[in-house]
Amino acid sequence: YTTLFRSRAGRVSEAGRMVPVALFAYRRADLLARTLAALRANGVPLIYAFSDGARTAVDEADVAEVRRVLRDVTWAEMHVVERPVNVGLSASITGGISEVLAIHEEIVVCEDDIEFARGTYGYLLAALDRYRNEPRVMCISGWTHPRMTPADAHEAPHFTGRFSCWGWATWRHAWTRSEER
Repeated sequence: YTTLFRSRAGRVSEAGRMVPVALFAYRRADLLARTLAALRANGVPLIYAFSDGARTAVDEADVAEVRRVLRDVTWAEMHVVERPVNVGLSASITGGISEVLAIHEEIVVCEDDIEFARGTYGYLLAALDRYRNEPRVMCISGWTHPRMTPADAHEAPHFTGRFSCWGWATWRHAWTRSEER
């Protein structure tokens, strides 16, 4: 695969840390542009973007456009991993997270069709700090399905026994434990 790197050395998030966002993209440049705008508005300083290869020749132009959009990011430190073949969503995400967590202790995960509301990145970083040493917490999510939300939770943070992939964060130690299962 191809890795592109553009450094914005020394830039940190509004929260004062360099917690990377692992961003997974395939062929939806329009949605990706909205996702990137939301990450920028959240003050994300470091992104590892994983661009999966085209499944068919029909997808090649769309994948190329996604990669152009990723390369055009100048407001954050950007690492772009361009997969030469299509590895599929599951392998792309699990492999990408493992690659980033081999370098960093914690990570925020986002797909190309997720728009973080203003403050989401800061919320996830604060929750990573608060629950870092709590062995029952494997990840922090920015969203929970209404059917899983306790009736008395209203808009307050709460615990569930379920995982939500719509904007989340975890630590290396938790990811390693989940991979062992």
